[in-house]
Order: sequence, then C-alpha cells, then structure tokens
Amino acid sequence: MYVLLAATGMRVSEALALEARHFINSGRTIVVEQQVDKDRPRIVNFLKTDASWRQIELHPDVADYLRKFVIGKSGLILHTKHDTPYLYGNLAEDWLDQRLAKLGLYEAGMGWHSFKRFRNSWLRAPA
Repeated sequence: MYVLLAATGMRVSEALALEARHFINSGRTIVVEQQVDKDRPRIVNFLKTDASWRQIELHPDVADYLRKFVIGKSGLILHTKHDTPYLYGNLAEDWLDQRLAKLGLYEAGMGWHSFKRFRNSWLRAPA
C-alpha cells in the first residue's frame, strides 16, 4: 500500500479499488477508473473529478515490485478476508495513524493525503 500510494500519487480510495485487470502494459501502467465508496465497503464507478480518470505510468522498479504482488490475483488486489474492499477511514484509524504517531509524524487529516503529496514533490524537484 505504501509503495503503491507514494509511487503513483493515487487517492487511497482509488488504490483500494484496484483490480488485477487495471494493471496493463505488462504491469507498467495502472488504469484508474473506480474507487471505494467512503462509507460502505463497495466499489463505485465514479471518481472525485473528471481529471481523475487516467492512466499512471510506473517506474520500472515499482512496476516489477507491484507485478510480483499482483501476479496470479484476480479481482481486488487489496481486500479484507471476506473479499470486500477496505474502508480507508478504518485503515487510517486502525493502522496508519498509529504507525505515524510512533514515528512522531502524525498530523490530523494528513495521513493518506501525504502519500499523494510525496509523489508530486519528487516529480517537481529539480534534477
């Protein structure tokens, strides 16, 4: 999850809705076309904005790493033991916020969004 979010800049709701079929071009490209509903563990076929419909090219090292994780899977690549999508609020509360707090990095409301900002910062950094 960390690698996926930091390397792609995806919204957490989009990442949690990824299915194996969304990895195209030998796993080097991710198609973003759905997201997890905020309040219910279900996939919805709309995104936050019209610009959210996109294809994300992956760095070859990231593509190789994710390909190993996705290979042989069908349906959601990240799911609960009941094969339903995770709710990102629950993941933040039960998992991410606790880890950020231990590192002294917790900031209310910034958990998942900081991964999106991480990628943008690296893309905009001078070479």
